[in-house]
Amino acid sequence: MVSARSEVRVTIETIEMHRTTFVARTRISATTDAVFDWHEAPGAFERLTPPWERVRVLSHEGGIRDGARHRMIPQGSHACVLEDMIEYELPLGTIGRLFGGPFVRRKLQRLFTYRHAVTRRAFEGPEQGQSPARARE
Repeated sequence: MVSARSEVRVTIETIEMHRTTFVARTRISATTDAVFDWHEAPGAFERLTPPWERVRVLSHEGGIRDGARHRMIPQGSHACVLEDMIEYELPLGTIGRLFGGPFVRRKLQRLFTYRHAVTRRAFEGPEQGQSPARARE
């Protein structure tokens, strides 16, 4: 079980009139290369998908290099900040933002709190040093 108490900082801001940016940041006790490689390893998407999400992977193509908005920002020689950025625009203009905005923000916050907690646990928890495949067992 992954604790939702991970130290994830979330920023939500409106850019332009209709676009919103969601940013989640977490400090990880590992190098940028190690965190990047962990995200590139086979099974990364499955490890990062919360159990409450109804997702079925039909094929594996591409990876974190292929356009995702993830950054690993160095913090000294043995740590980094994992940053995920999502830009979105809800349909129906003002009505969509008023009625859908809070739902989307909660869903993104819950999703990325989970994902960042899983990543932190891989480097800081009992599974530290194990291969990504072993860490999810």
